[in-house]
Amino acid sequence: MKIKPAMILVEYEMHQSIQNGQLTIKRITERSPNGKWKNKIKLGEEEEEWVSYQFLRDGRLLQLGFRIEEAQAEIEVFIVGRGYERPLEYHKDSKFWYEPSYFEWNGKLERNEYSSEKSLRPTGISNAGKFFLEVRTSSGVPIQRSVPIWILPSVIDLDDYKRMVNDLVSITEELAHDDNSGLGLDATEYKDRMITDLTTKVNRLGVLISDINEDPHQTFQKVTVKEQLRHIRKMTPRLLIETQLFSQKPTFRTLVSLPSADVYENRVIKYFLRMLAEKIDVYNLEDEDMCEQLEDELRLVQQSLSRLVPEQEFYAEIKANLQAQEARISHGLNSAQKRKPKWINLKSKLDKIEELPMIYSLPLSEEKLESTHMFTFHPLYSEVFEILNQTSKALFLDEDDAVVRLKNTPDIYETWVFFKMIHLMMREMGWRNRHKTTITTQVRQFLAKKNSLEGFTVNLYHSLTPTYLIENAHLRVKSLEVAIMFNKEIRDNNIHRKPDFTFIFKYKFHNGQEMQKRVYLDAKYHEYPKPQGINNLNDRHQWIKDIREVAVEHYMDEFEGTAYESTASFIVHPNGDSYWSNFGAERINGVDRWPNHSFGSFAFKPSHVSSFTKWINMILHYKLNFYSTCFQCGCSNSVKVEQYLTGSRPKYYFTCQNPNCFSFWLVNHCNSNGSHKLLKYADEQLNYHKRQPEHQKRLDKYKWYFNCPNCQV
Repeated sequence: MKIKPAMILVEYEMHQSIQNGQLTIKRITERSPNGKWKNKIKLGEEEEEWVSYQFLRDGRLLQLGFRIEEAQAEIEVFIVGRGYERPLEYHKDSKFWYEPSYFEWNGKLERNEYSSEKSLRPTGISNAGKFFLEVRTSSGVPIQRSVPIWILPSVIDLDDYKRMVNDLVSITEELAHDDNSGLGLDATEYKDRMITDLTTKVNRLGVLISDINEDPHQTFQKVTVKEQLRHIRKMTPRLLIETQLFSQKPTFRTLVSLPSADVYENRVIKYFLRMLAEKIDVYNLEDEDMCEQLEDELRLVQQSLSRLVPEQEFYAEIKANLQAQEARISHGLNSAQKRKPKWINLKSKLDKIEELPMIYSLPLSEEKLESTHMFTFHPLYSEVFEILNQTSKALFLDEDDAVVRLKNTPDIYETWVFFKMIHLMMREMGWRNRHKTTITTQVRQFLAKKNSLEGFTVNLYHSLTPTYLIENAHLRVKSLEVAIMFNKEIRDNNIHRKPDFTFIFKYKFHNGQEMQKRVYLDAKYHEYPKPQGINNLNDRHQWIKDIREVAVEHYMDEFEGTAYESTASFIVHPNGDSYWSNFGAERINGVDRWPNHSFGSFAFKPSHVSSFTKWINMILHYKLNFYSTCFQCGCSNSVKVEQYLTGSRPKYYFTCQNPNCFSFWLVNHCNSNGSHKLLKYADEQLNYHKRQPEHQKRLDKYKWYFNCPNCQV
């Protein structure tokens, strides 16, 4: 049997009366998307994975269709996924299996329209994720499954999509296990513990399943076989007639009962072994990406160390910071490199278990892990169940509806950005969950009530005592909290906006005074063109347009003087080139009324997360004046503060005393205007002020030379 996928256009008789939500089909034609989609769509029979995209158009909306050749009997066809199943219908004229659309009558416009209910739309129109085409007999028995079908949102390529999905699930795991650990939430330690635990469990599973393989739980199934007449024990009327009509035949068809290991317990063991193997592949890929990223970071740090000279200003502070970075990065890199052969070894052990006759002979089918009599009372099966149950809960193998929906959301980039920001703030910057329930539990509870994450809010707090604002040294900060909102609608008088991410920073002082500041982020998944030159305005048109029209006009101008007034508004996007990042240090054409560092744009994707660290540092240090906390490691109590005077102007030096960090930064003021502050960091990746080009080329001499973000000189 051959399955051939294609993009198809399904046309309907739009003027007919709707019957049970459907209309008669006029015709189905195969279409080949052109332009930018031509090399992105992968639906060839030889492909190991099929790739399509949402909202593909060739004049009109396209959807997936399938031709199935060499089917030997009546069949049924379904598109299936985790917790997802859609039946397909057969169109005789085109020979395509397709998913029908549903319609509703628009009384106002007096015409038929496609249903506004997203759940009724064909797969790939309003959802995304990993699916399969499954062919079954007319009685519902699976015959064949296709290779994975990936339906991707917008312009995301398959590698980035997989990384975001894997990262989302890993973040969900970490936030479920250690939601309130703050500085203790360490990815390296977490994975090292995990691989040790998994190795113990997989070794034990190998022993248990090998023993089960010797005497598996079985049932008897009736199957049709060909036998010589003398071996047939039970004669049926049909068989009697056949023997009379075809007496010379050597064999006849007959039903016999044969022992079969195809029972629920064995099927669920096979399914969860496969899910565990896939999860290990994901962890291995994550470590490969981590190694690549850490190798780049280590190279930059070592280059900076090699260029450091004793005559350089703040030589000791810079050296201590770089050496701490080198030690931290090297530790993470060594751990990831040591885990790689362990992941491969674990996968090999699982492959050997799957090769046992009992497991190998079973069909692969999606199964929920549930307790049964055999799983409860049989000594071998009960221990296997306990291990699978523990592993499933720990690694989200048996994903609940919330996790599936997070993975399959068409807004995968926005969803990933939201949870990755929270993850980084908690793991690396000292923020902690305000609620008693874990963030993962909060997500589940929210999705149980609503069909999306729109309006979902995470509340975090930071242990800032004792710290202060330098401009208001007498106001000692008692607490700092932030509410991070996902697609929270703002509707008030003439205002109607829905920013992708809203940060509301709330801080209280010991004197009882309270303050609140809002910051907005909007995600844009644009393929900005390849840079043709720093002054080429043509290739920067869309980027500048996003900043000006969204970041500035929507959330700075429109909210000015209202309860929603913005302290800063930025665009976040996945274009990794620094050409497309602007932290407000340079002017944007058509925007000159807002203080610099109030608007801009930065890149953020799985392989490029450092820009978010720079951005949140800038918001907290420069915009909110929380200078004396190290948001590199989250420490506040161990930051050494030194105050000096340059003429009549104060200058402050900050050194993090955490031996794993030793970050150093300083605050001074513009030579032209003493009220214009500048923040400068020993770690070059954190600097957001702009240098003159000639100074940027000579950091050994001009490292601390920056343009004033207000004066621009």
